[in-house]
Amino acid sequence: MQYNTENARIAKDKFNETFAYHDLCYLTDPLVPVTATRLRVHGAPGTFHLYEETANQYPDPLPLINFTRAQVISFAIEIYLPYDPLLSQDLYDTANVSSHEVHAHLSSVSSKINALGTHGFNRFASANNLIYLNGEQRHSSGFRLFHLSVLHPPCQ
Repeated sequence: MQYNTENARIAKDKFNETFAYHDLCYLTDPLVPVTATRLRVHGAPGTFHLYEETANQYPDPLPLINFTRAQVISFAIEIYLPYDPLLSQDLYDTANVSSHEVHAHLSSVSSKINALGTHGFNRFASANNLIYLNGEQRHSSGFRLFHLSVLHPPCQ
């Protein structure tokens, strides 16, 4: 397909239909686009970079809140569940997610979790039996990923 304004619009429309809960972004080179779930993009902003035209589509992130331990646990349990094919596809995405991504996402709303660091968060998740740890584990590029049902970002 030759590049022109009309073909770019058609491609963008097809992308938006197919990848409703994904973003088009890049890792280091803006000329090499990648797609990733919004959860992954916004959970690791140092890794994934949005293009300018899409970066302004979303409201500013929530300010850091001093959630209590119980509130953080409740929040995590609502968002990250072991994969369940019976969960509504209207509410949940299927994703392979690392503990680092869960930590990054929870850190964006809780200063207490942010202060833990990755290893501290892993200890916190284990000690509090966060349910996502029961998800099927997969390994990719040396990382342990959990196969989860993840609440769509607009519902969080």
